[in-house]
Amino acid sequence: MPIAGSIVKKFFSPARSLMNQLTYIQKFILISALFLLPVVLLGFGLVSEIQRNLAITKVEQQGLQMMSNVFKLIREASEYRDRSIILRVNDKKEIREQLEEQRLKVERMIVEIHGTVTAFGDSEIDHQLKQVHVSWKQLNSYSSGAQGGPHIQFKYYDSFVRTIQALVDVIGYRTKLVHDPNLNTFLLINMLSDDMPIALRELGRSRAYGVYALNQMSVDHDTYLQLDEIYDDLTDSFHLLSNNMGYAVAENQKYRIPLQRGVDRVISGVLQGRDLMYDEIIEADRRVMGWEDYYTQLSNIHAGVYDFVDELIGIVIKQLDDRANEERYKLNWFVILTLGLLLVIIYLYAGMYRSIHDTLRTFVERAKSVSEGNLDITMPVQTRDEMRELALSFNGMVDQLAQNQKDLVEARKLASLGHLVAGIAHEMNTPLGVSLTALSYLDDKYTAAGKLFAAGALSEKDFNELMTANEESLDLIRRNLAKASNLVSTFKMLSVSSDSEKWRHIELKSYLYELPIRLDLSREQSDRVIVVCKDNISLFIDEERLSTLFSVLINNAFIHGYGSGEEGEVTISARLSGENLLITVEDHGRGVDEALAEQIFDPFVTTTRNQGGAGLGLHIAFNIVSQALFGQIKCVSKLGRFTRFEISMPIDFREH
Repeated sequence: MPIAGSIVKKFFSPARSLMNQLTYIQKFILISALFLLPVVLLGFGLVSEIQRNLAITKVEQQGLQMMSNVFKLIREASEYRDRSIILRVNDKKEIREQLEEQRLKVERMIVEIHGTVTAFGDSEIDHQLKQVHVSWKQLNSYSSGAQGGPHIQFKYYDSFVRTIQALVDVIGYRTKLVHDPNLNTFLLINMLSDDMPIALRELGRSRAYGVYALNQMSVDHDTYLQLDEIYDDLTDSFHLLSNNMGYAVAENQKYRIPLQRGVDRVISGVLQGRDLMYDEIIEADRRVMGWEDYYTQLSNIHAGVYDFVDELIGIVIKQLDDRANEERYKLNWFVILTLGLLLVIIYLYAGMYRSIHDTLRTFVERAKSVSEGNLDITMPVQTRDEMRELALSFNGMVDQLAQNQKDLVEARKLASLGHLVAGIAHEMNTPLGVSLTALSYLDDKYTAAGKLFAAGALSEKDFNELMTANEESLDLIRRNLAKASNLVSTFKMLSVSSDSEKWRHIELKSYLYELPIRLDLSREQSDRVIVVCKDNISLFIDEERLSTLFSVLINNAFIHGYGSGEEGEVTISARLSGENLLITVEDHGRGVDEALAEQIFDPFVTTTRNQGGAGLGLHIAFNIVSQALFGQIKCVSKLGRFTRFEISMPIDFREH
């Protein structure tokens, strides 16, 4: 097991080293990115496939639109052909004008198709369209002015239709229509590209040759053979269309009814055209139907076939639209599900990150509070993972620290009390000892004078010496007892606990400007106190303790900073910092050395003991700030340059 553990440790060592260099947010971003990368790549591939299918469908739709225009061109060209045939046997102005109008219509149609092809941007389709244009010019040049049978027109018309048919094939190939994997769509497209042109060609031949024959006094042998051939071709077309189109209808159950109706219309139209040609021309004993009626009936059959072509194109377009919508539906749902999954993953990752981050941040904040001395704090136990153990361990540590601090405070209190009692005893011992010595000396003088007086030997000199000793001793006793009384008053100030009944609201700016009057400073000292307070600060505070604090600090500056006879200013500044008030009291006098600055708030620390200083002023200031004002005070000083006392306290003391 130790060997396995060592191997595992070495294996994960690089990963651990990498993670040690990253913040938590960087770790989560890195791991999330690596986790989501395969999902993103898979999704990108799927989206690309769907987009490719959509692009193919769009190209197919464009191809169908071009096919629709091509069939319209075939229709208009067949009209032009048959009108030119009519013109051969009926050279009338009206027919000639109709032929010219039809020719212009065909040319406009070619121009429109050319615009569509150019917009599509395929060179092969464009090349085949140019061949159609050349074939049209050939057909057009032989469509008027010549007399005789319709064979010449049909020769060039068939050439023109073959180029159009080739254009249809190129469009189907280049726009993926003939490669459509969907069987239903594929069969319908084959009907468009193969079956419909056959039906239209044979019906067109029957109309053209029938009109030509009905315009003759008698049908010549050549034309009769052509009509007989057309009859056979129409019969063959009937069987071919029945099989092919029936199979296509059977495979398209969704559109079976409209397709079946259209197929029936086409097949019946082929049979009707065949039978009409047979009954009225081939086997007719005499002419009953005029060419105009025959032309109209065949044109109606033609129109029915073209209507079915339009319906067929519409059905295919609808199928392509349905497929495109299905692809878009899949794409939209994939995007929605992917985004939803991604949002859930991000949400859970964010929750996990926030859980760890908040726990660690709370731990850091409370650890800082503990380092600042606040032991009345615990970590909330909100999770069931390793962070729970961390919180419980932290709380146990804080409890132990609080107990240790309590024991230490008690020990320090005892030590401080002993030091304070010793200091008080020392300070009181001197004036009381001097007073006792003076009383003892005075008692000896009175005892000696009493003996001389009893013996009748008390001289005037002795009496004068007794009076002098009495005055000196009483003066000495009076002065030392007064000093002892002042020391007792000062000692009483060491107790600075704040009474909440004395708290009240004050406006700090006006309070500071009135401070010299409140402290009863001399005129000379008042002029040397400078106040800097820009903020309008409202305090809820113990004003009496605040005044005592300023009195101690200002007197300390005048006595110790500048000394007797020296001039200099004491600057008091105040400003807000969040919910705390920051106050500084600064002088630019003698300053103190570093060693003294470290113990300047200790009791009985003074540099003017020979001048009567007891060393309790700054200790009292410290107690006022820490106990009565619930703040902190520190001394910053440079010897010979300045001394600055920095105080931080809350604005509102009620919560304390």
